[in-house]
Amino acid sequence: MNVSLTPELEQLVKDKVNGGRYHSVSEVMGEALRLLDERDRFQEQRQAELKAKILEGIEASERGEVVDGEEVFAEIEEDIRRAEAQMQQAEALNNESVRFNNSSQARPQRDESLSLANMSENNHKVIIFDTTMRDGELTPGVKMNLQQKIAISLLLEEMGVDIIEVGYPASSQKDFDEVFNISKIIKNSIICGLASSNSNEIITLAEAIKPAIRGRIHTYTPVNLKNQSKLSKEEVLATIKESVSLARNYCDDVEWSAFDAPRSEPDFLCKSIETAIKSGATTVSIPDSLGLASPEEFSQLLQMIFNRVPNINEVVVSVHCHDDLGMAVDNSLIALSCGVRQIECAINGLGARKGNADFSQVVIEILKQGNYQLEINTSLMSKAAELIFQISGIGEYYFNPLSAP
Repeated sequence: MNVSLTPELEQLVKDKVNGGRYHSVSEVMGEALRLLDERDRFQEQRQAELKAKILEGIEASERGEVVDGEEVFAEIEEDIRRAEAQMQQAEALNNESVRFNNSSQARPQRDESLSLANMSENNHKVIIFDTTMRDGELTPGVKMNLQQKIAISLLLEEMGVDIIEVGYPASSQKDFDEVFNISKIIKNSIICGLASSNSNEIITLAEAIKPAIRGRIHTYTPVNLKNQSKLSKEEVLATIKESVSLARNYCDDVEWSAFDAPRSEPDFLCKSIETAIKSGATTVSIPDSLGLASPEEFSQLLQMIFNRVPNINEVVVSVHCHDDLGMAVDNSLIALSCGVRQIECAINGLGARKGNADFSQVVIEILKQGNYQLEINTSLMSKAAELIFQISGIGEYYFNPLSAP
């Protein structure tokens, strides 16, 4: 089988190993091995076979064919286990920090966590939460396989994305495997999955992110009870308390989302947020779940929350805006002036119905304002847009201005 390395993948491998972002010999070796570019560990023929399998899978997926990513990953993991002893020897010989050349393209070193303490020290830092692979798969007609999600995750990490939401592990074995396997690969970004308030879903998610160096449990509860819920307000508040507390038992980084917040009763919304924070949430997300809020309405909602929730300053506040009325980017940006410090978005605006706030537009508009700090390598945004277009068929104009509508 004659398969050549595409220029994009060749550059990705080169950037990952030489980007100056790894701090120990074992970390560099482990990552290089996962990219199948570790020439010194195994025989040349074996490496060629594994590279060919990966590339064949990626090329097949780009043609729309179904690929068994788990089979490929099983072979890679076998080789990783064989190399563990050698990596441990290298680590023992060099526990001191080592640094590779820090080029101008190298990603800035980030803090070890996105804790409230770090946020309070730098109130201008904006956290970027990417949901291209989770909410993006809700885009009509869009499906991604394991190889595609690996490629996306590696590029998002290279770009400097803070949090990568990979999938909904309890929804399918496919999503569980994707979150679990990508958790093994990504070193710097936080790996996140989604779960409802159901305890089984939260436990399943906790298992999926278990291999991650830095993981996050993202759970949500519907808070619009008008003509929808058979539960009383007290029962919903108890559900929030129990689910968030359970998530914190498994993970120190827990995000809770107030699903359908704009249409909920204000007093109950504020009480729900207060309860989630008291129960251990470290991030609270206020989504415009149906994409129906105007910037003025969304701003008023956020101001009300910041003014009325007594413990709101104990967490990072996030927004997740849908684009049903074309306001997702505007709503995301106006949220910053209200005190929000995390924005959830997707490459090429992928997402349910009309999509989410577009990643590139959000980043560019934040940088234009000049008073916020981002850790995004903007030179890679067009590459990311093109990759998502190749996978989904959506958003060619994001990397090709001549195709803009």
